[in-house]
Amino acid sequence: MRNGRKLRIPEQAAQLLTILLERAGTLVTRDELRQLMWPNGEYLDYDHSISNAINQLRNILRDNSRAPTFIETMPKRGYRFLAPVDCVLPNSGAQSAGTTAQSPPPDPHESEGPQADVPTSFSANDGDTSVTRMNVLTALATPEIRPISQIQIASTPELAVALAKGPELRNRSTAAFFLAGAVLLLLIVGFGLGVGFFVSAKRKSPQPAYISVGIAPFEAESPEAKQLADGFRLDLTDALSQLPRIQVRAAHSFSSNKHDDTSVRALAQTLQLDTLLFGKLTLVGNHVELQLEVVRGRDAVHLASFRYSGTTEELSSIRDDVQRDVFARLESTTLSSQRMDPGGTENPEAYEDYLNARARLLRWTNEPLSKVLEGFQAAVALDPGFAKAYAGMASAYVLAAEHSVAPRDDSYRQAEQLAKKAITLDPSEAEAHTTLGFIRFRRDWDTQSAERELRQAVDLEPNQASHHTMLALLLGNTGRFEESLHQIDLARQEDPLWPPVYLTEMYLASSARLNNRSMAAADKLIRMMPDWPLAHDQRGWALWYSGRYEEAIAEWRSMALIEKDPARLALEDNGLEAFRRGGVPAYARVRLRAIHSGHAWAHPNDFELAEWYLNAGDREKSLSEIKEMVDDHDPESLQLAVSPAYTNLHQDPLFLALLSRIGLTLPHNYPKS
Repeated sequence: MRNGRKLRIPEQAAQLLTILLERAGTLVTRDELRQLMWPNGEYLDYDHSISNAINQLRNILRDNSRAPTFIETMPKRGYRFLAPVDCVLPNSGAQSAGTTAQSPPPDPHESEGPQADVPTSFSANDGDTSVTRMNVLTALATPEIRPISQIQIASTPELAVALAKGPELRNRSTAAFFLAGAVLLLLIVGFGLGVGFFVSAKRKSPQPAYISVGIAPFEAESPEAKQLADGFRLDLTDALSQLPRIQVRAAHSFSSNKHDDTSVRALAQTLQLDTLLFGKLTLVGNHVELQLEVVRGRDAVHLASFRYSGTTEELSSIRDDVQRDVFARLESTTLSSQRMDPGGTENPEAYEDYLNARARLLRWTNEPLSKVLEGFQAAVALDPGFAKAYAGMASAYVLAAEHSVAPRDDSYRQAEQLAKKAITLDPSEAEAHTTLGFIRFRRDWDTQSAERELRQAVDLEPNQASHHTMLALLLGNTGRFEESLHQIDLARQEDPLWPPVYLTEMYLASSARLNNRSMAAADKLIRMMPDWPLAHDQRGWALWYSGRYEEAIAEWRSMALIEKDPARLALEDNGLEAFRRGGVPAYARVRLRAIHSGHAWAHPNDFELAEWYLNAGDREKSLSEIKEMVDDHDPESLQLAVSPAYTNLHQDPLFLALLSRIGLTLPHNYPKS
């Protein structure tokens, strides 16, 4: 059971899980699985079927293949069930006494068997298929609301608890596009949640003459050095952004690839950067070596090199030295008037804890969120005035809420409390303002308060693309399309190679009925990332809402081929045949059968009942599903007024009454193409 509903496990996956549970803790080879699952040798494609069943189990259990809690892959050998298993007699009411290690969030980029090479973060012009899976297995015990200094994080959920608190198989996103909007921005990098690109000049408006700077991801060899380098780069970006006449831009548009002179010039031209910083961080024990190179963008000319050495406890001093040296080289002046960041810390241990927590949150799909929260808590325990650490912790709690890691309402309350604390310590902490704006919109359905907070974040950090994108989503979902698309234009100017900008533009343009613009954004994203399944999925939706149904089905079929997903491929083949026989209603019935099959689809947000009931012509069932969403105060209800999926309900009294309960009205002035 999960959330009071029966959890359906496909037959082969259930059979495989039974085998692993019976031999928990020991290796079960693929050959043994083949013999046990197909004793008569009646099936040919054993390897693919075993891999598919393992993927289904990991999806259902929300297990992380890179850091598994339940199913461990033994390369080229087989699988082992890791968690302790207790036998509970039927109807005994007994609870399993064994506990499992804390389950990390699932790694949506890895699956058994061959698949497309999908990047693992959005630190550059890459993608993250995690946006197609809204929830994470890890269930943090919800702390009671206490004074900030007393907040603690519980951990180590049992398998039964993890399943009980996991997501419903029917994910309530009323259209796949919204996931590519607000939630995508939240889950991957949104407005500083997790990734920490909460940077750019903290001033109301840039100086007329400024130097635009981009900081590439630092080279690092060991995982420990990489984590430290990621966090340090984020904090250095924020520090340089506070300098006069320095504008740090395009934080999300860099790749981690090495660059030659040609690529540096091309990158500088594309991102409109005057200067680029490249670095390498080496960590040996507690000793840090940092090498930096300053390069002029227009011709890739080397301007300066710097080398810094010290312990991890001295990283905050190293950051200050870098800040001064880089500014002195760029401006040929001193920094005697440079102020200390009011949201920062002078405690070196707190600073190191903060950097590590930021880096973990950057890679949240591979890190338990409890570890992230513990890092921020350690930082504020050492320095109770460390505003950035409170803001980071608030972001982590919002992630916990959005991923069903912990009960949503309690996590939102924690996030709100922490964000307010950060703002009290430093009113210019833009990340905290955006967190509050997000909560006001998603939880409270208070668009006016949300807009005030988001606009304040944009004013504080005008060069941060994610702030513009979040504001664009709020404006778009309230029918203010021209303002919304203007914010997307600003976001694209700041980070022209950042995929969420184009995903969000597709959603907003389709909502505004600007199908040509939506398709242009979709085509741009496909050119940028031709092997990213989500790009094809969302292009399919852009085509569908443009009325190009067969092309949409073909795009979803392309996605299934990239993911080597035979079930989805069969669905689209059957759907195309049905469409050619009976049009959209016939295709919709294929989708509805897929939803009711209980299959764990890789893209659950493509299978929303309300939309497919309406496409199938069952208006009553569609309205019933929508009413349930509103009754449940589901945040995804916020897109109902503008989603093209529900245009046929715009004259329906019940639909209009439900919009009124949310505080929304139908848009009346669609922009001209």
